[in-house]
Amino acid sequence: PPHGAGCACGAPGADEEHRVLVLGAGVAGATVARSLAAAGVGDVLVLEAAAVVGGRLRQAPLGDIKVEVGANWVQGYTAENSMSDFINSTGLLGVPTDWDSLALVRPGGEVVPDEVADPLWEQFEEALAATYRLAEELPTTQTVDVASALLATGGWEALDPVAVAIERFYIDYEYAVPAAELAVRGLAAMYRPDAAETVDYFVTDPRGFAHVVRRLLADAGIPNTASPPPNRLRLNTTVTDVAYGETGVCVTTADGRRFGADYAVSTFSVGVLQAALMTGAARPAGAITLTPPVPAAKRLAISSMKLADYVKVFARWDEPIFSETDPLFLLPTSCEDDRWIDVHNLNHAGNMLPGGANVLLLTATASYGRALTCQAANVTAAAIASIVSSIAGRPVPPPTHVTLGQWYADPLFRGAYSATPPGFGADDWAELNRPLGRLHFAGEAHALNGTNGFVQGSWESGIVTAAAVVAAIKAETA
Repeated sequence: PPHGAGCACGAPGADEEHRVLVLGAGVAGATVARSLAAAGVGDVLVLEAAAVVGGRLRQAPLGDIKVEVGANWVQGYTAENSMSDFINSTGLLGVPTDWDSLALVRPGGEVVPDEVADPLWEQFEEALAATYRLAEELPTTQTVDVASALLATGGWEALDPVAVAIERFYIDYEYAVPAAELAVRGLAAMYRPDAAETVDYFVTDPRGFAHVVRRLLADAGIPNTASPPPNRLRLNTTVTDVAYGETGVCVTTADGRRFGADYAVSTFSVGVLQAALMTGAARPAGAITLTPPVPAAKRLAISSMKLADYVKVFARWDEPIFSETDPLFLLPTSCEDDRWIDVHNLNHAGNMLPGGANVLLLTATASYGRALTCQAANVTAAAIASIVSSIAGRPVPPPTHVTLGQWYADPLFRGAYSATPPGFGADDWAELNRPLGRLHFAGEAHALNGTNGFVQGSWESGIVTAAAVVAAIKAETA
């Protein structure tokens, strides 16, 4: 039985005591629970503030269908990727993405001719390959942003609207920040030009991408149900305070209950951890309290990691806007309107959502992505109609249905996913992952091998952190 929990909670003790508490039931939390179960660690309790599991794998209604407003892709699918093997075992449905099915489009609908676009694509790809090489050559203490590296190694700088659209599709679309705000070590290893060939699958499963999380929990012997104790998954359970120490961890929830454990794993997003550091009038309502105060080095590491604003906007019309023969990706090139990175044509052959004809997926990042989370619905619909009309080359009415992910405005996340900023070095990574007493950390932002910001990063971080907890338990009982 737990032997540090009561001490961590102090008088009058905990309402419940467990061996390990897992805070959050997203991919990272479910992977931690599954890995602990596989290692023979019993009595693991998962606390989740939302009414469902999945974290940033989430569906939302778009008329009479559902769409994924969080992660959409199983990325880097290959036989050498253990997460790919697991996802394949779940039977998750998806379609392979043809990234070559795209067109750069000028305002008014004119497609940029190949003789203009191809040399720019080729130069950017060569510069990006050189940037990857530079990332390997730099000392771990030195950091460089991608924009500087592209210019220094490949003579590339995006000045022309077509060049801007190309760079944004490679960088902003993938990492949610512009090249100048991304460290070269933040580039995904799976997309290195010399990496093993992989496939990216766009999830179309009616059960939702969160089906993967439900399977992870099932493998851990934790049923996906809101039934009362002793069920080892507690939904609608919001953590307000985490007290950590060398003898255990005590977690207090919004209903006043206290959960003690020998060990705990936080899978809170970097945005939630950053809010926990805030004080005074700036501190947002609902921010978690960490006790004792977080040491200065870890505070700096948490504060330095970037949690990006990435908003996926699904729009649907009664009539088709683009056909199944039109490109899958339509990239706007405009000096005046750079709010949208792309228009993803889900009417493209083989890419239609189940029961979901006439759907487009638009992507916005940075300040406009953040603005989308608070502006009026009719304003967003009008902005969608404007950019789609510009690409189609004809007037297009506002969509009949619109839904979008609002991660920045959600206090359970406070942003979409992490992007490694320039200046974030090896010491910062180590500090970000360093346990606070017996409180360990996992999540996509904590992945160390170029997968932060990806679902795969959550999986890998969960496995690594669970192994650290198991090692600590074995050392304690040796």
